[in-house]
Amino acid sequence: MHREVVASDMPSQNPNTSLNRALCVDYDGTYIRTDAFFEGLTRLLFRRPQRLFQLPLQLGKGRAHTKQWVWENSRDLMRVELFPVAPEVAALIGEARDQGRVVDLVSASPQSLLDSEPTITERFDAVLGSEGGSNLKAEAKADRLHLRYPDGF
Repeated sequence: MHREVVASDMPSQNPNTSLNRALCVDYDGTYIRTDAFFEGLTRLLFRRPQRLFQLPLQLGKGRAHTKQWVWENSRDLMRVELFPVAPEVAALIGEARDQGRVVDLVSASPQSLLDSEPTITERFDAVLGSEGGSNLKAEAKADRLHLRYPDGF
């Protein structure tokens, strides 16, 4: 289960001080040094290649759906806890925590993938991922963050 921070949970923030703003971290290629979608595809390719024949049909249903499909079909083949965490990003998260800042993980990866690993949900105040056909990528991610943190992050 992911846990979202509501405004009353957040420390009072002076929008002019970046040390008081939330630190928002992306998952694929930032927090981890790989991409969960490609990890899933690779595992399907080598362990369940027959399932990849369904991939074109899934792609026609949109990116968020395709990512969820790959996760559902490869989750038992992947150990999310073994994805390599970028040490420099882990250090930034630690510094932000020491400063009392809110730290969120915001990703286009499926919410269910992010929720599957307790060390992810424990490390962040909120874990926000793609779900319900909505791909939390690029503009959608920026829009979501601007709604959560109108004074900046």
